[in-house]
Amino acid sequence: MKFTAVLTVALAGIAATSAHSLIAYPPPRGGYGTKNQKHGFSGNIQSFINYHDDNNGFTVKFPCGGYDPRSPVTKFKAGQIVDVQFAITDQYKRMDDKRKHSGVPPPMPKRRSGNRFDKMKSNPRHGGGECEFHLSYDGGKTLNTIGRYTKTCPSIYDKWPVKIPDNAKECKQKGKCLFVWTWLAHTLPQWYMNCADIELTNTKVSPSKQKVPPKMNSNRLNALSKKGLKLKAPGEAGYGNDLYEDSGPISKEKNDNRNGIIPKSSLKI
Repeated sequence: MKFTAVLTVALAGIAATSAHSLIAYPPPRGGYGTKNQKHGFSGNIQSFINYHDDNNGFTVKFPCGGYDPRSPVTKFKAGQIVDVQFAITDQYKRMDDKRKHSGVPPPMPKRRSGNRFDKMKSNPRHGGGECEFHLSYDGGKTLNTIGRYTKTCPSIYDKWPVKIPDNAKECKQKGKCLFVWTWLAHTLPQWYMNCADIELTNTKVSPSKQKVPPKMNSNRLNALSKKGLKLKAPGEAGYGNDLYEDSGPISKEKNDNRNGIIPKSSLKI
């Protein structure tokens, strides 16, 4: 039996020179509807790792932007297919306050016609790039990759399925168990990371056969998480597609991710 959930990631409709995004479902640390109000939903959660906000002195730190585990805990099951969906923050502004802060994602929009600037505002994807999805068992310090879209991610008009492995190790320790979304955009070598607190159960295989998914390469994680990021973003390396247009998930990658096969990374690291 397959279990399906929807993961919504909100993209801020701002200038194309920056790429601000956040997970909206499951509720992330520092996102809509969370109780982390030290900085709350100030927009900093939408910024890249090591970004510093001079207005309030907040620095987006690795891991998880520096937000503490006050978000709601979302329950997942091994073998579950998570249908990743993206949205722009304007969609939340049109929702009533009760629904907006409930963790319920806004309706997925239809593709928008118009000139390129109009499309950019409605789907600020910055040429796409590489999205990865991970489980973490230590509060985000270690990323165990379970899904990847290498070139055309994200887009608000499509769902991006990712499967939690059938043999994924259970995780119920509060503050340690996470579903993590990371993104390296086409246009800028800036790395984004949001963390959602989860509880992961596994009734498909016995505890002795459960495993932690493969770790992200340590050299790559070190390069992405530290200051002075020096690597080519997917677009600069000849990947990604048009800055404003989008074609949605690559069919083979979509099928692979649904079946627990992780596509090869487009990054040269």
